Amino acid sequence: MVKSSERLLAREMRRNGKSIREIAKVLDVSKSSVSLWCRDIILTPEQIKILIENDSDGAIRGRIKSWELHKTERQERVNKYGNIGSRKVGQISKRDLLLVGVALYWAEGSKTGRRIIFVNSDPGMIFLFIRWMRECFDIQMVDFSCRVQINESHAHRIGEIEEYWVSITGVPLSQFTKPNLIHAVSKKHYDSPNSYYGVLAIKVRRSTNMSYLVNGAIDHLREEARLML
Repeated sequence: MVKSSERLLAREMRRNGKSIREIAKVLDVSKSSVSLWCRDIILTPEQIKILIENDSDGAIRGRIKSWELHKTERQERVNKYGNIGSRKVGQISKRDLLLVGVALYWAEGSKTGRRIIFVNSDPGMIFLFIRWMRECFDIQMVDFSCRVQINESHAHRIGEIEEYWVSITGVPLSQFTKPNLIHAVSKKHYDSPNSYYGVLAIKVRRSTNMSYLVNGAIDHLREEARLML
């Protein structure tokens, strides 16, 4: 908890233009910790100018030059291999979507009950699950039931949170059940708590037979994977 509080304070100080060295000294933590906590924060040109002006031994100038070079090289690698990865996937066919969905449900879906239930906080995965259900199994929007799960400290935002998930899923708010407000002290500290939307649980109504079908597909995929070894 202390480390989490220090991290938030360090990030706030960094956004205000403080140097890594200064933050580490004030918080009595290592410079490597501060650097790790604040590595994604980009200083404004004015903040960088002030740091350089206050840099008596030239250390900051050297680090900035090294960082800019490293950033450029890293971005070039990100672009190069990102494009290679995109070309490898190419256009996704319906069969591709079927297999991707089976693997996704194998990893993230509920396999213990007799209904299709998918729980996740990643909007991309939620969207993919719904597309998989609709395109590969002809599930209609009316067959989805959604429920938000989030810490009770966000209770005052429930309306906003549910509208967010409506925009992601396309499922009408009338098909959302009462949210599950978790009664526990949250151990996570978010830089922007108002941009956190919890976890969404999606159930497919009357999906007992479909759960058997999906589990059968998962079993087949598992066996095929073994045969490939």
